Amino acid sequence: MKSSPCRLLAGTFMLAAASAQALKAPEVNLRDPTIWEEKAASALTANPQPCEVFSGPHCAVWEDEKSDIQRERERREQRRWQNGYENLRRE
Repeated sequence: MKSSPCRLLAGTFMLAAASAQALKAPEVNLRDPTIWEEKAASALTANPQPCEVFSGPHCAVWEDEKSDIQRERERREQRRWQNGYENLRRE
């Protein structure tokens, strides 16, 4: 029981030291030109995914603007879903 207050005091001291270390802000030299340079684009943003995989603001919305390959993929997917629904209704 005598070591319990000692442990409590040591634990409080360790917690206070860790908190003080965490609160210390990293020092930044604002005159350093490297922190003001723009970062290079990542590999994911450099090569946008095609509209067949990911729909974005640059993708065609109207049927007239879609490629034949994209129309065919959508038609096949729609037919596959329709056949799946019909098979479920028959069962």
